[in-house]
Amino acid sequence: LMFHPKCGGHAAVINNARTAHRPNAMDDFNNGVVLTQRPLKPNELFEVRLDKMVTKWAGSIEIGVTTHSPTELEYPSTMTNVRSGTWMMTGNGVMHNGITIIDEYGQNLDRLQVGDRVGVVLRESGTLHFLVNGIDQGEAATNIPPQVYGVIDLYGQAAQATIVDYNCICCLTSPDTTANSLASINRQSHSDLHFHHVHGRNARVSNGGRTASRPRALGEFNDAIVMSNRSLNEDEMFAVVVEKIVDRWSGSIEAGVTAIRPEDLELPGTMTDLDHDTWMLSGSSVMQNGQTLKQNYGLDLDTVQTGAVIGMKRHVDGTLHYYLDGEDKGEACSGLPLNVFPVIDLYGQCAQVSIVSPTQRPPEPASNENSCSQTLYSHAEEFIPQTVIPCEPPSTQLLHRLSPFCGKNITIEPSGLIRRNKQQPNNGLVFTALPLGVDELLEVAVEQWVGQWA
Repeated sequence: LMFHPKCGGHAAVINNARTAHRPNAMDDFNNGVVLTQRPLKPNELFEVRLDKMVTKWAGSIEIGVTTHSPTELEYPSTMTNVRSGTWMMTGNGVMHNGITIIDEYGQNLDRLQVGDRVGVVLRESGTLHFLVNGIDQGEAATNIPPQVYGVIDLYGQAAQATIVDYNCICCLTSPDTTANSLASINRQSHSDLHFHHVHGRNARVSNGGRTASRPRALGEFNDAIVMSNRSLNEDEMFAVVVEKIVDRWSGSIEAGVTAIRPEDLELPGTMTDLDHDTWMLSGSSVMQNGQTLKQNYGLDLDTVQTGAVIGMKRHVDGTLHYYLDGEDKGEACSGLPLNVFPVIDLYGQCAQVSIVSPTQRPPEPASNENSCSQTLYSHAEEFIPQTVIPCEPPSTQLLHRLSPFCGKNITIEPSGLIRRNKQQPNNGLVFTALPLGVDELLEVAVEQWVGQWA
C-alpha cells in the first residue's frame, strides 16, 4: 500500500510513495490531501505515523476513506469540504460529506505528537473503524460501500506522515492460538516492552522508552547500544522500525539477543565485542560471543533503509530467527537459553529506531502484491474490539541517568529517586548526566511535597 503521487497542491509524496509531507509547512496549513494508490481491501488497515509537526497552526492530521479515486478527485483545500462519498475523522469527531455525524468519538487527533499512529479500517460488514496508536476507537460509520481509498489530510500542525504496515508481520503465532489469548498477550505482554534506561553513552532513549537514537550521528558511530527492559517470552517478536539513516559511516544497525541482564552488562563500544552469552547479526554475518557462526545469512543489515522493519524472535525450539518487513529470513542460530534480552546496536549509518507493537497475522498470507498492509483476522473480531481499550498510564520508568554533581541538599538514590532535605528549601539542583537530544523529553514524577515553603 502506497500513496498516489497525485495529491493536494501543498503536498508531495516521497520515500518510494511511502511518505507524504507539506514541504513548506511553516508557510501554509492546508491543501495537503493525499490518497492511497489503490482501494483498501476488506479488513485492511491503512495506518500512518506522524513524522513531523509544526506548532504554528491550529488543527492537525485528518484521516478517512473516500469513494473518489486519486486521479479523478478535484483536490480540495481540506478533505472535509468534499460533499460526496467521504468519511473523515477530524479532531475527535467523525464527518460524512462535510457534515458531523459523531461529535465525541475517540481520542482527539489534534493532540497527537510525532511518533503517534492513526489508522482506518473498513470491515467486510461495511462498518468503518478508526484506530489511534493501535487502539480501536469504536464503530464510526456503517453501510460504507466497497472500493474506498484511504485518505489523509496533512492539515495544520501535521507536516509529514509515513505509511506503517508492520502491524501485520510481527507476531507469527500458532494457528491453534485463540484470538482472545492473542489479544490478551498483545495488550498485557508487549505493551510494557520498551528500551531499558541502561544504554551506551552515545545513545538516547525517548518517546516513553519506545525510541532510541544517536543524536550526534554525524560525529560518532558507536557506543550506542540499547536493550529491552525485559526478556522476551517464548515466540514473542521484538521488532523495530528504522527511522533515521545517515550517509557517513560504513556498517549499520546490528541486532540480536543476550542472556546478560541490562543491569549486569558492562556496555562495550559495540555488541560484537562481547565474548559471552550474546548472539548478534552484523551485516549478513551471524555472530556468537564475537565469533562468526554463519556468513551470508538471508538478511544483510548493512543494506536496510529508512522504513525497514527488523524483527527477531526466539522460537520455542531455541532457535533465533530474523524478519525483514514480515519475511522470515530463516534460522540464524540455535541453542539459545530462555530469558534473552533483545539488543539493538545503533552503529554506523543507523541513527534512530522505534519499537513497533506486533499484532496477529492471519495464518494464510494475504496478497502477493508489493504490500504487507495489515489484513485483519476476519474471524477474530477481538483484533478490532467493539469498544475502546482503555490505555493505562505507563509505570514510571527511569529513562535518563543523573549527574552525581548536584545541590548539597540533594540525595540521589540508585533507583533514580531524588530526595531533598525537607528542612532546607534550596540547594536542590539536579542535572542529567548527558545533554538532551533534539525532541527528547525529560519528565519527572513528583512523589512528595512539603507545605512549609513557598
